[in-house]
Amino acid sequence: MGNKKRDIDETIRIFAPPFVYYLISLFVQGIAFVVLFIKEARKVNAEYSAFEASNSFMEKLLNNIESNSYIIVFVTALIGMIFFGRIFYKDCKNAKDFDIFTWRNKLKINDVVIIIVFAMCIGTGISRFVMLLPIDNIIGSYADVSNNLIKGNLIFQIISIGIFVPITEEIVYRGLLYKRLKMVTNVKISSIITSLMFGFFHFNLVQGIYTFLLSFVLIYVMDRYKSILPSIIIHMVVNMTALFGNYLGVTDKINESIIAYILIMSVELVIAGFLFIVFIVKDEYEDIKKDF
Repeated sequence: MGNKKRDIDETIRIFAPPFVYYLISLFVQGIAFVVLFIKEARKVNAEYSAFEASNSFMEKLLNNIESNSYIIVFVTALIGMIFFGRIFYKDCKNAKDFDIFTWRNKLKINDVVIIIVFAMCIGTGISRFVMLLPIDNIIGSYADVSNNLIKGNLIFQIISIGIFVPITEEIVYRGLLYKRLKMVTNVKISSIITSLMFGFFHFNLVQGIYTFLLSFVLIYVMDRYKSILPSIIIHMVVNMTALFGNYLGVTDKINESIIAYILIMSVELVIAGFLFIVFIVKDEYEDIKKDF
């Protein structure tokens, strides 16, 4: 009986972070709904009929919620970063083979450049590939989510989507879920489960497939350097590239021509593959040779 209880407790400990993060998101959304509801209710014109007022009120309320999506994401990520950061720090202290500061001590300028260029190419390359598939609006709408998140102040979006979200998501999925799974099973199973859950919690098919594929890259890089810092950097660059691509209109321009779209996607994936094999995978083999 005692062993069974321990197994249940361990299972909850492993899988809880993504679900708790989702609950935090629901809580923040609930608070935002109440605040915006009260704010909009004060503006209702008493001269309208009840039906007209109700329709106008709900329409404006939903529009306000959509236009403030990036703020909701920011607050959720901030709370999550503080909450899960403390838990992750404790996990790191107990894991002798994992140190969040290890990669910083080995970091060189050329490493930073390679990681940034790799992240830019792999992020946009995989994204363009997934967007070619006729799957949007089957489960959720990627276009609606994307449009809502890129509204508002650019600086605030950079802080929110470009910095806080990547840090929190890497801690939750790679730092906690994956690392804990790897302690009870092998790397392959841990990677698949983590990537599936990372994709699932984006709640639309396009983002789900995209983040599922990207997750394997993030896991490999984190394991390679035994630190979550490089995966956070890659995640940040991926989000920033998408954000600026939309903001500057580069994405829309590329989307105008299917030939240009496929050509650019192919170049991005080739460059990313080259950098990954020559500099990241090869570098790992060089370190292994030194150990022998």
